[in-house]
Amino acid sequence: MKKLLIFLVMMGFAPCAMAQHFPGSPFGGAARHLYDDLYLSGHGLFDDFVTFPDDDVAPSVAGGTFFLTGGVGADFAINDFTNTVTGKPFIVIINETVTDIDFAGAALSGHGELLLDNPPVNTMLLCIDDGTTINCFVSQPTILTLQTFVFPLSAAPAQTEEGSAVFDTVLHVLTIGTGAGRISIP
Repeated sequence: MKKLLIFLVMMGFAPCAMAQHFPGSPFGGAARHLYDDLYLSGHGLFDDFVTFPDDDVAPSVAGGTFFLTGGVGADFAINDFTNTVTGKPFIVIINETVTDIDFAGAALSGHGELLLDNPPVNTMLLCIDDGTTINCFVSQPTILTLQTFVFPLSAAPAQTEEGSAVFDTVLHVLTIGTGAGRISIP
């Protein structure tokens, strides 16, 4: 269960109703949200999510492991995390739409050393201070879009125009025109 929960959290899914779907879940039958505790004490991790103060460009990670960004006004960029412990990982989740993460300075390393500008909500940073720099792995949620393509149908496609696509209803394959003929794509 704990491995599944870690996977779901890393994939950006909020385990808000785990107890209803997994009997004997560590949530004790009560629905919880991503920002509640993760109950990973068996792995040495047990903390509630702590929300950073609004618009703090160098928030403290003292006394916690899991953090949510806080921002209410105009865009601003976090350029450092203070009170880190060398070797101790911490996770930051973008919880609103005004926080950027500035990797261009000396304090933070990750994301190609560029500004993480307007990251989507639920973007996750897994950070660890190596004693010199705070190294962060950035994981952004993705949205899959399914596209439907409609191809003309023919029992014997004859057209050869380069790039033309026709579905052959006899061979049940997609054919693509090459300019001189057609190739079949099984």
